[in-house]
Amino acid sequence: AGNLAGISWTGKMPFEGQTIVLNTDIVLNPGITFGTNGPSNSSAFPFKRTSTQVGFGGIFDGRGHTISGLYIISNKGGSGSLFGVGGAATKRMNVVVRNLQIKNSLIENSAMGVASIFSGVAFNSHVLIENVYSEAILKSTAATVSTDAKLKTSIIGVNMGGFCGTVGGNLSIINSVYAGTFVTDTSKTPKKYVGGMVGNITNKTINSVGYSGNLTVESSAYYGTFNGSGVYIGKLSGDQTAGSTVTVNNSIFGGTMKSTASFTPGSGASTGASTYYIGRLIGLCTSNYT
Repeated sequence: AGNLAGISWTGKMPFEGQTIVLNTDIVLNPGITFGTNGPSNSSAFPFKRTSTQVGFGGIFDGRGHTISGLYIISNKGGSGSLFGVGGAATKRMNVVVRNLQIKNSLIENSAMGVASIFSGVAFNSHVLIENVYSEAILKSTAATVSTDAKLKTSIIGVNMGGFCGTVGGNLSIINSVYAGTFVTDTSKTPKKYVGGMVGNITNKTINSVGYSGNLTVESSAYYGTFNGSGVYIGKLSGDQTAGSTVTVNNSIFGGTMKSTASFTPGSGASTGASTYYIGRLIGLCTSNYT
Protein backbone atom coordinates (compact mmCIF):
# COMPACT_ATOMS: atom_id res chain seq x y z
CA ALA A 1 0.00 0.00 0.00
CA GLY A 2 2.81 2.37 0.81
CA ASN A 3 4.51 1.79 -2.53
CA LEU A 4 1.23 2.32 -4.34
CA ALA A 5 0.61 5.61 -2.54
CA GLY A 6 4.09 6.75 -3.55
CA ILE A 7 3.29 6.65 -7.27
CA SER A 8 1.99 10.23 -7.13
CA TRP A 9 2.91 13.13 -4.90
CA THR A 10 2.80 16.92 -4.85
CA GLY A 11 5.16 19.22 -6.73
CA LYS A 12 6.92 16.67 -8.96
CA MET A 13 6.29 14.63 -12.08
CA PRO A 14 7.19 11.21 -10.69
CA PHE A 15 8.87 8.41 -12.61
CA GLU A 16 9.46 10.30 -15.83
CA GLY A 17 11.21 7.88 -18.21
CA GLN A 18 11.05 5.07 -15.64
CA THR A 19 9.08 1.82 -15.49
CA ILE A 20 7.16 0.44 -12.51
CA VAL A 21 6.41 -3.29 -12.55
CA LEU A 22 3.73 -4.91 -10.41
CA ASN A 23 4.92 -8.38 -9.40
CA THR A 24 1.94 -9.46 -7.29
CA ASP A 25 -1.69 -8.65 -6.58
CA ILE A 26 -2.25 -5.81 -4.10
CA VAL A 27 -5.18 -6.23 -1.73
CA LEU A 28 -6.03 -3.07 0.19
CA ASN A 29 -8.66 -3.00 2.94
CA PRO A 30 -8.96 -6.81 3.14
CA GLY A 31 -12.38 -8.12 4.09
CA ILE A 32 -14.13 -4.86 3.10
CA THR A 33 -16.34 -4.55 0.05
CA PHE A 34 -17.11 -1.30 -1.75
CA GLY A 35 -20.49 -0.39 -3.18
CA THR A 36 -22.26 2.70 -4.44
CA ASN A 37 -23.02 3.70 -0.85
CA GLY A 38 -19.38 3.38 0.24
CA PRO A 39 -17.34 0.77 2.11
CA SER A 40 -19.03 -2.06 4.01
CA ASN A 41 -17.08 -1.13 7.12
CA SER A 42 -16.25 2.31 8.53
CA SER A 43 -12.71 1.14 9.28
CA ALA A 44 -11.83 1.26 5.56
CA PHE A 45 -8.59 3.18 5.05
CA PRO A 46 -8.60 5.75 2.22
CA PHE A 47 -5.80 7.41 0.29
CA LYS A 48 -6.65 11.08 0.87
CA ARG A 49 -5.57 13.42 -1.91
CA THR A 50 -5.60 17.13 -1.11
CA SER A 51 -3.19 18.39 -3.79
CA THR A 52 -4.13 19.64 -7.24
CA GLN A 53 -2.89 17.98 -10.43
CA VAL A 54 -1.15 14.97 -8.94
CA GLY A 55 0.71 13.52 -11.91
CA PHE A 56 2.38 10.40 -13.29
CA GLY A 57 5.04 10.51 -15.99
CA GLY A 58 6.34 6.97 -16.45
CA ILE A 59 5.31 3.45 -17.46
CA PHE A 60 3.26 1.22 -15.18
CA ASP A 61 3.14 -2.46 -16.15
CA GLY A 62 0.75 -4.45 -13.99
CA ARG A 63 1.76 -7.76 -15.61
CA GLY A 64 -1.85 -8.90 -15.40
CA HIS A 65 -2.09 -8.44 -11.64
CA THR A 66 -5.03 -6.95 -9.74
CA ILE A 67 -5.34 -4.00 -7.38
CA SER A 68 -8.41 -4.38 -5.18
CA GLY A 69 -9.81 -2.58 -2.14
CA LEU A 70 -8.51 0.75 -3.46
CA TYR A 71 -10.24 3.65 -1.70
CA ILE A 72 -9.39 7.20 -2.81
CA ILE A 73 -10.97 10.37 -1.43
CA SER A 74 -9.97 13.64 -3.10
CA ASN A 75 -11.02 17.26 -2.80
CA LYS A 76 -8.86 18.72 -5.57
CA GLY A 77 -9.08 18.75 -9.35
CA GLY A 78 -6.87 16.30 -11.21
CA SER A 79 -6.36 13.94 -8.28
CA GLY A 80 -9.51 11.79 -8.31
CA SER A 81 -7.93 8.71 -9.89
CA LEU A 82 -5.23 6.10 -9.31
CA PHE A 83 -2.51 7.94 -11.24
CA GLY A 84 -3.76 11.54 -11.12
CA VAL A 85 -2.90 13.41 -14.31
CA GLY A 86 -1.01 11.69 -17.11
CA GLY A 87 1.95 13.73 -18.32
CA ALA A 88 2.73 17.44 -18.11
CA ALA A 89 0.90 20.47 -19.53
CA THR A 90 3.61 22.05 -21.67
CA LYS A 91 6.20 19.28 -21.83
CA ARG A 92 5.70 16.39 -24.23
CA MET A 93 5.75 13.15 -22.24
CA ASN A 94 5.00 9.53 -23.07
CA VAL A 95 3.00 7.80 -20.34
CA VAL A 96 1.78 4.18 -20.27
CA VAL A 97 -0.45 2.10 -18.00
CA ARG A 98 -0.90 -1.49 -19.15
CA ASN A 99 -1.76 -5.05 -18.09
CA LEU A 100 -3.72 -4.10 -14.95
CA GLN A 101 -7.04 -4.97 -13.30
CA ILE A 102 -8.86 -2.81 -10.74
CA LYS A 103 -11.62 -4.50 -8.74
CA ASN A 104 -13.70 -3.85 -5.61
CA SER A 105 -12.57 -0.21 -5.46
CA LEU A 106 -14.09 3.22 -4.87
CA ILE A 107 -12.72 6.56 -6.09
CA GLU A 108 -14.51 9.76 -5.13
CA ASN A 109 -13.77 13.43 -5.63
CA SER A 110 -15.50 16.58 -4.45
CA ALA A 111 -13.81 18.57 -7.25
CA MET A 112 -13.27 18.09 -10.99
CA GLY A 113 -11.91 14.87 -12.45
CA VAL A 114 -13.07 11.37 -11.45
CA ALA A 115 -11.76 8.29 -13.26
CA SER A 116 -10.14 4.88 -12.76
CA ILE A 117 -6.74 5.57 -14.28
CA PHE A 118 -6.17 9.26 -15.07
CA SER A 119 -8.16 12.28 -13.90
CA GLY A 120 -6.90 13.94 -17.06
CA VAL A 121 -4.38 13.65 -19.88
CA ALA A 122 -2.20 16.75 -19.84
CA PHE A 123 -1.94 18.99 -22.89
CA ASN A 124 0.90 17.98 -25.23
CA SER A 125 1.39 14.57 -23.57
CA HIS A 126 0.92 11.15 -25.17
CA VAL A 127 -0.77 8.54 -22.98
CA LEU A 128 -1.52 4.86 -23.60
CA ILE A 129 -3.95 2.72 -21.58
CA GLU A 130 -3.57 -0.87 -22.76
CA ASN A 131 -4.96 -4.21 -21.53
CA VAL A 132 -6.64 -2.57 -18.54
CA TYR A 133 -9.84 -3.82 -16.91
CA SER A 134 -11.61 -1.65 -14.36
CA GLU A 135 -14.79 -2.13 -12.40
CA ALA A 136 -14.02 0.68 -9.94
CA ILE A 137 -16.95 2.70 -8.63
CA LEU A 138 -16.49 6.37 -9.54
CA LYS A 139 -18.26 8.91 -7.34
CA SER A 140 -18.61 12.67 -7.72
CA THR A 141 -19.64 14.77 -4.74
CA ALA A 142 -18.61 18.08 -6.32
CA ALA A 143 -20.20 21.24 -5.03
CA THR A 144 -18.38 23.83 -7.17
CA VAL A 145 -20.85 25.51 -9.50
CA SER A 146 -19.93 26.99 -12.89
CA THR A 147 -22.06 28.68 -15.57
CA ASP A 148 -22.85 26.94 -18.85
CA ALA A 149 -23.94 29.33 -21.60
CA LYS A 150 -25.52 26.61 -23.75
CA LEU A 151 -27.92 25.63 -20.99
CA LYS A 152 -28.30 29.17 -19.59
CA THR A 153 -27.98 27.79 -16.10
CA SER A 154 -25.38 27.07 -13.46
CA ILE A 155 -24.15 23.49 -13.35
CA ILE A 156 -21.40 21.64 -11.59
CA GLY A 157 -18.27 21.53 -13.77
CA VAL A 158 -17.27 17.91 -13.37
CA ASN A 159 -15.58 15.47 -15.72
CA MET A 160 -16.24 11.77 -15.08
CA GLY A 161 -14.94 8.97 -17.28
CA GLY A 162 -14.36 5.24 -16.90
CA PHE A 163 -10.66 5.56 -17.70
CA CYS A 164 -10.00 9.32 -17.92
CA GLY A 165 -11.77 12.49 -16.83
CA THR A 166 -10.50 15.02 -19.41
CA VAL A 167 -8.46 14.39 -22.56
CA GLY A 168 -6.34 17.44 -23.29
CA GLY A 169 -3.46 15.68 -25.04
CA ASN A 170 -3.32 12.39 -26.94
CA LEU A 171 -4.91 9.33 -25.35
CA SER A 172 -5.10 5.80 -26.76
CA ILE A 173 -7.27 3.14 -25.08
CA ILE A 174 -6.43 -0.30 -26.44
CA ASN A 175 -7.84 -3.74 -25.50
CA SER A 176 -9.42 -2.32 -22.35
CA VAL A 177 -12.77 -2.58 -20.57
CA TYR A 178 -14.59 -0.35 -18.10
CA ALA A 179 -17.37 -2.23 -16.30
CA GLY A 180 -17.84 -0.10 -13.19
CA THR A 181 -20.51 2.24 -11.87
CA PHE A 182 -20.80 6.04 -11.84
CA VAL A 183 -22.32 7.64 -8.74
CA THR A 184 -23.53 11.24 -8.56
CA ASP A 185 -25.42 13.20 -5.94
CA THR A 186 -28.81 13.71 -7.57
CA SER A 187 -29.81 16.23 -4.89
CA LYS A 188 -27.32 18.73 -6.35
CA THR A 189 -27.16 20.50 -9.68
CA PRO A 190 -26.40 18.04 -12.53
CA LYS A 191 -22.83 16.99 -13.24
CA LYS A 192 -21.46 18.36 -16.48
CA TYR A 193 -19.56 15.75 -18.54
CA VAL A 194 -20.01 12.02 -17.98
CA GLY A 195 -18.58 9.49 -20.44
CA GLY A 196 -18.18 5.73 -20.38
CA MET A 197 -14.55 5.90 -21.48
CA VAL A 198 -13.64 9.58 -20.91
CA GLY A 199 -15.51 12.56 -19.49
CA ASN A 200 -14.70 15.02 -22.27
CA ILE A 201 -12.19 15.79 -25.03
CA THR A 202 -11.07 19.39 -25.00
CA ASN A 203 -8.44 21.89 -26.14
CA LYS A 204 -6.58 24.80 -24.62
CA THR A 205 -4.10 27.55 -25.47
CA ILE A 206 -1.06 27.73 -23.18
CA ASN A 207 1.58 30.43 -23.72
CA SER A 208 0.05 31.21 -27.14
CA VAL A 209 0.34 27.54 -28.20
CA GLY A 210 -2.86 25.64 -28.97
CA TYR A 211 -3.27 22.03 -27.81
CA SER A 212 -6.10 19.76 -28.97
CA GLY A 213 -7.32 16.58 -27.34
CA ASN A 214 -7.18 13.44 -29.46
CA LEU A 215 -8.73 10.12 -28.46
CA THR A 216 -8.23 6.68 -30.03
CA VAL A 217 -10.20 3.65 -28.84
CA GLU A 218 -9.46 0.21 -30.29
CA SER A 219 -10.71 -3.28 -29.42
CA SER A 220 -12.18 -2.01 -26.16
CA ALA A 221 -15.57 -2.06 -24.44
CA TYR A 222 -17.82 -0.12 -22.08
CA TYR A 223 -20.14 -2.23 -19.92
CA GLY A 224 -20.59 0.27 -17.11
CA THR A 225 -23.62 1.77 -15.39
CA PHE A 226 -24.61 5.42 -15.04
CA ASN A 227 -27.99 6.47 -13.75
CA GLY A 228 -27.60 9.86 -12.13
CA SER A 229 -27.51 13.61 -12.70
CA GLY A 230 -25.68 14.57 -15.88
CA VAL A 231 -25.93 17.06 -18.72
CA TYR A 232 -23.50 15.91 -21.44
CA ILE A 233 -23.60 12.12 -21.45
CA GLY A 234 -22.22 9.47 -23.80
CA LYS A 235 -20.98 5.90 -23.64
CA LEU A 236 -17.70 7.02 -25.21
CA SER A 237 -17.46 10.65 -24.04
CA GLY A 238 -19.79 13.28 -22.66
CA ASP A 239 -18.40 16.01 -24.92
CA GLN A 240 -16.06 16.61 -27.85
CA THR A 241 -14.77 20.16 -28.24
CA ALA A 242 -14.07 21.88 -31.56
CA GLY A 243 -10.69 20.97 -33.05
CA SER A 244 -10.40 17.59 -31.34
CA THR A 245 -10.30 14.19 -33.04
CA VAL A 246 -11.77 10.82 -32.07
CA THR A 247 -11.05 7.47 -33.72
CA VAL A 248 -12.94 4.30 -32.73
CA ASN A 249 -12.27 0.82 -34.14
CA ASN A 250 -13.67 -2.63 -33.27
CA SER A 251 -15.18 -1.58 -29.96
CA ILE A 252 -18.39 -2.25 -28.04
CA PHE A 253 -20.52 0.23 -26.10
CA GLY A 254 -23.04 -1.67 -24.00
CA GLY A 255 -23.98 -0.99 -20.41
CA THR A 256 -26.25 1.92 -19.51
CA MET A 257 -25.92 5.70 -19.63
CA LYS A 258 -29.01 7.50 -18.41
CA SER A 259 -29.68 10.94 -16.90
CA THR A 260 -32.05 11.52 -14.01
CA ALA A 261 -31.15 15.21 -13.82
CA SER A 262 -33.85 17.75 -13.13
CA PHE A 263 -33.30 21.50 -12.85
CA THR A 264 -34.94 24.86 -13.56
CA PRO A 265 -33.32 26.73 -16.48
CA GLY A 266 -31.76 30.11 -15.78
CA SER A 267 -32.51 33.47 -17.33
CA GLY A 268 -33.07 33.38 -21.10
CA ALA A 269 -34.08 29.73 -21.39
CA SER A 270 -37.53 28.65 -22.50
CA THR A 271 -39.98 28.27 -19.65
CA GLY A 272 -39.99 24.71 -18.42
CA ALA A 273 -37.20 23.63 -20.76
CA SER A 274 -34.59 21.15 -19.67
CA THR A 275 -31.85 20.47 -22.23
CA TYR A 276 -29.59 17.44 -22.01
CA TYR A 277 -27.19 16.02 -24.55
CA ILE A 278 -27.22 12.23 -24.50
CA GLY A 279 -25.52 10.21 -27.24
CA ARG A 280 -24.86 6.56 -27.93
CA LEU A 281 -21.18 7.51 -28.34
CA ILE A 282 -20.79 11.23 -27.58
CA GLY A 283 -23.24 13.53 -25.82
CA LEU A 284 -22.34 16.80 -27.55
CA CYS A 285 -20.03 17.55 -30.49
CA THR A 286 -19.37 21.21 -31.18
CA SER A 287 -18.28 22.57 -34.57
CA ASN A 288 -15.10 21.59 -36.43
CA TYR A 289 -14.67 18.18 -34.86
CA THR A 290 -13.60 14.96 -36.50
